[in-house]
Amino acid sequence: MGTTIGQTFTLGTAAVVVDLREEEETEFQIVGIAGGDSVTVTRSFDGSNFVPHFVLTNMLNDITSITADNIFLCDAAGYLKFTKTGTGSTPTVTIRRGF
Repeated sequence: MGTTIGQTFTLGTAAVVVDLREEEETEFQIVGIAGGDSVTVTRSFDGSNFVPHFVLTNMLNDITSITADNIFLCDAAGYLKFTKTGTGSTPTVTIRRGF
């Protein structure tokens, strides 16, 4: 849980957890997703028990599975876990401070 706002991280085989307890909303950008891969974002208040979480695309669509590069908005106020499925790409995620 060492990833902080403003950092960029790569999604490989391990999920990445981001501590956003101090933020109400946050934006993140995913770049490089391809090959049929997808990324899911789950949310937790305690950092252990994660549940599915909707994210909002720049086209104002709520989704739970990300399959293309884009900038997304979501409620934070907890921990977000980014998990990639598939082996076709190694996308990067950049977290931007809430607003």
